[in-house]
Amino acid sequence: MSLLTTGIKNALEKGESLEKITKSFENAGYLKEDINKAVEEMKSWIQTKQLNSNEKTSSKEDGKYKKLPFESTYEVKDKRSYLIYVLIALAGILIIGGAVLLGLYWNQLFK
Repeated sequence: MSLLTTGIKNALEKGESLEKITKSFENAGYLKEDINKAVEEMKSWIQTKQLNSNEKTSSKEDGKYKKLPFESTYEVKDKRSYLIYVLIALAGILIIGGAVLLGLYWNQLFK
């Protein structure tokens, strides 16, 4: 697999359109003929992914999944992990704030 086909595959898996991908490679200085050749090499893979993606997204009826042209390899973080990060950040801020206040008033507290 060439560098172009690998790049096209990675961009498609992230949900980018084929037109945008080819334009990006053209802007990066690749020859249009090389890009078209790489796209032709990826045609069967693209069609297979589209069929698999349509089957998987149509079976998800709970509305949690966004219909993408290709299945993404990246997981969507849930709200619980976000909440944990926020709580850890707040705890850190409280600890640092307490340490600063204790440092400022140390002499007054322990005379």
